[in-house]
Amino acid sequence: MKKVVITSGGTGGHIYPAVAVATLLSAEGWETVFVGTADGPEKGIAEGAGLRFLAVESGKFYRRLTFKNFVSMYRVLKGLFGSLKLLKTEKPDLVIGFGGYVCAPSVLAAKLAGIKTALHEQNAYPGLANRLLSRVVDVTFMAFAGASKRLHGRKVLTGLPVRAAIGSVKKEEAVKSLGLKPGIRTLAVIGGSQGGRGLNKAVSEALPFLKEGIQVVWMTGRNEYKEYSLLPGINGNPAVLSPFFDNIETIYAAADLAVIRAGASTVFEVLKCGLPSVLVPFPYSAADHQRVNGRFVSEGGAGLYLDEQGLTGESLAAAINGIIFDGKKLGEMSAAAKNIFGNDAGLEILKELKGLIC
Repeated sequence: MKKVVITSGGTGGHIYPAVAVATLLSAEGWETVFVGTADGPEKGIAEGAGLRFLAVESGKFYRRLTFKNFVSMYRVLKGLFGSLKLLKTEKPDLVIGFGGYVCAPSVLAAKLAGIKTALHEQNAYPGLANRLLSRVVDVTFMAFAGASKRLHGRKVLTGLPVRAAIGSVKKEEAVKSLGLKPGIRTLAVIGGSQGGRGLNKAVSEALPFLKEGIQVVWMTGRNEYKEYSLLPGINGNPAVLSPFFDNIETIYAAADLAVIRAGASTVFEVLKCGLPSVLVPFPYSAADHQRVNGRFVSEGGAGLYLDEQGLTGESLAAAINGIIFDGKKLGEMSAAAKNIFGNDAGLEILKELKGLIC
């Protein structure tokens, strides 16, 4: 039996693709161990998916001169030695990192121990850690072809692994389970696990300008749920609000159009579902990668790109109204989304990993 350590952490955008691959490898008979930090969201997500979880320490580096970087260096070194000890005990055939600061000590430790290594880069503009780690790993998998010019070594374009549950729910079932009205248009607003202050503000200001016949399902994020939780409805139609949706596959299935940030996980989830989107990238993402992701989807015909700067409720509503009632446009955008998504990234990665260690 082959054994793999999968390491990821920090945000759902890193963690969920890692869980998707870990679950696939487990189903193929591989022994999988998920490694992350003890205090990050990865522990609960991995264990919730039935994966064995082990913790190591790591630190976050800042792109400015600050004493915090010295503390982080200590934590990374501590994590490196902790990872070496973990790998000596677990004896995996392979270590694969999916992003987050915890990846660095685990992947570097694997390299020092002579274990095969791989990375997955989710974004069109790679983060600093993966740009550096790509120099030493055996292979780097990419969600976007545009990432290639900033990565090193062997690179394979696979797309982004998405959990099997995404795209598996029927629309009629989803509408019923959410208490929505059948037969009218459903708008999903997904700001990511942390929501998004600028996006939430624009959506709240857009509501009075939406045409009749639209119901809204809105993930506000935990920090801003109270501010919007008393929303009674939209033109007499339901409004379902939550700080976070554990059943995100049901939300996608119910929706005719989604207003989203442009983190890679959310982008590929809506692409897999063939769900047309209005993309409002987070303007302060690292290396501006969300804008790059958003433009990629828009240029492929699967979404409409809107910059948060200068975005008003009225302009956002006009964009939504112009798409959600146009059946032909929705159909074309849906087809484009499925075309961009392409093949199952998890299966592509599995094939490459088998070749790497077999």
